Amino acid sequence: QVLAGAAMADFQVKRSGGAVYDSERRLFLTSLTVHGGAVVASKFVAAPFERLRVLQQVRGLVQQCPRPGICRGFYDVVVKDGWFSVWRGYGAHVTCVVTSSVLRLFAHQRLRFHVVASSPEGLRHQSFAQRCTTAIAAAWVALVATYPLDVLHIYLATDHGSSKRRVPGVWACQREIRRLGTWRSLYSGLPLCLATSVPFIPVAFGLHDALVAGYRGIRCNEANSAVHPPAGLVIGALAGLGAQFVTYPADTVRKWLVLSPGPKRWQRVSAHLQERWLRGQLVRTLYAGFGIGLFRTVPEVSVLCLAYQKMVPASSGH
Repeated sequence: QVLAGAAMADFQVKRSGGAVYDSERRLFLTSLTVHGGAVVASKFVAAPFERLRVLQQVRGLVQQCPRPGICRGFYDVVVKDGWFSVWRGYGAHVTCVVTSSVLRLFAHQRLRFHVVASSPEGLRHQSFAQRCTTAIAAAWVALVATYPLDVLHIYLATDHGSSKRRVPGVWACQREIRRLGTWRSLYSGLPLCLATSVPFIPVAFGLHDALVAGYRGIRCNEANSAVHPPAGLVIGALAGLGAQFVTYPADTVRKWLVLSPGPKRWQRVSAHLQERWLRGQLVRTLYAGFGIGLFRTVPEVSVLCLAYQKMVPASSGH
C-alpha cells in the first residue's frame, strides 16, 4: 500500500512537472480518491484469501484450524462457518486499510513538502535514505492511529469452528478483548509492527527501484520517465512481496501476541516457538499462509490495475 500510494504520487509529480504546490494538492486529492476506491474493490475480492491466510498463520492457537492448502482450507471454512464467512472481518480490515492509506498518504505528502524537500525541484531529487525515512515516518503515523482496527480484524477473522460465534461483530469483539485483558490489548504487538516497518520499507524500495530500472531498460524508456500506474502497481506488488518474505515471520509472531492476551503473552509465544523448534517445524510455522498470500496477490493486483485504468482517466477529465 505504501508503494501503491507512493507510485501514484510520484507519477502525478512527474506528470505535472512539479511546477506548483496547488497542482500537487489537487493531484493528491485525486490520488486519494482513486486509491481509496481501488483498495475497497481489491480488498473485497481478496478478503476470502486474506482470512484463510490469517487462519493458517495462527494454526495451533485457534481450535479446529482449517487444513493447509487453498482448496481444503476453503472447504473447511465453508463447511464449519458458512459461505459468507469467507468475508468475516472484511469490514474492519477494509476500514483499517482505507483509513491507514489516507493517513499514510497525507503524512507522506506533508513530510515530502515541508520536511524533506523545501522546493518542488527537491521532490524529484530525494536520496534513497530520505525516501525511506519519509515512508517509515508516514507508516508509523498511520499504524499508531489504525492499529486497533487491525487487531479487531484478527479477532474476527480467527473466530472459526464453533457452533456459536464467539465474536459476532465489532462491538462484541471489543467486549471480548476487554474481558480477556484491558484496552491496551488493542495495541498488542504494536512495537513489533513498528519495528518490522524499518527493514520492510528499505527492502521494498530497493527492489522497487531495481524493477523499475529493469522495466525501463526493457521498454527503452528514459531514466526519468514516469511508470504509469498499472505497470507501477505490478512492480510495487512484486517489491512488496519480496519485502514481505523478509518480514513475514515477525508478522506471524505479532498475530500470536494479539491472540495471547494477558501479561505473560511473550512467555506463551516463546513456549510456542520453542515447541515448534523442537519438532523441526519452526520455519514452516513462521511462514504458514505465505503461499496463500502469494496467490491472493493475483486477484488483488488485477482488480487494482483495472480500477486504476478506469478511474484515472475519468478523474483526470480525459
